[in-house]
Amino acid sequence: MDAIGEQFGFHALHGVIQSVRSADRNAEPGFGAADEFWAEGRSASAYVIGVRIRRHIMTTPAHAGRMLFVNMPVADVERSRGFFGGLGFGFDPRFSDGSAACMPVGEQAFVMLLGREKFAEFAKLPVADARTHTLALYCFSVGSRAEVDTVVEAALGAGGTEADGPEDHGFMYARSFYDLDGHGWQVMWMDPSAMPTEDAAS
Repeated sequence: MDAIGEQFGFHALHGVIQSVRSADRNAEPGFGAADEFWAEGRSASAYVIGVRIRRHIMTTPAHAGRMLFVNMPVADVERSRGFFGGLGFGFDPRFSDGSAACMPVGEQAFVMLLGREKFAEFAKLPVADARTHTLALYCFSVGSRAEVDTVVEAALGAGGTEADGPEDHGFMYARSFYDLDGHGWQVMWMDPSAMPTEDAAS
């Protein structure tokens, strides 16, 4: 075993982090950086340390300050703003303009409604039509069963279409709709304290 493998301490870890970062200065240690580190001919034990660092970082529970941005293409940004505004959502003007609308859906979670041309600037592959191909399915929670119905009925009244019937599991209630561009949304309410226990299930 070489020296770095024997000295699995702070200084060794620091050295590996610096080596990985020098291999890919545009990224934190991860799969890509670790692969480059290995390809450069470094020791196997150093590579293992790099992988251990990466795994530790990636498996750390999500912290409260982490932000999530979901980008989706829409045919008409202003039309989509009107549709989702009618459901009760607001928009952050700091990150909105004629080609994009930033819609907060949680304290640190946002949906970016991007015009199709703007979306295509970021996408590396052709942009699919959500009316004929499923891109993703989106789900957000509300505060009560009644609010599920209120939000979905507002969506249908604003031009959305119902995706399927209600799902009622007692502790969880949900309904789904397609928005004006064909994206599928589920609105759900759940009471975790009412979830069936293993004893009740058996």
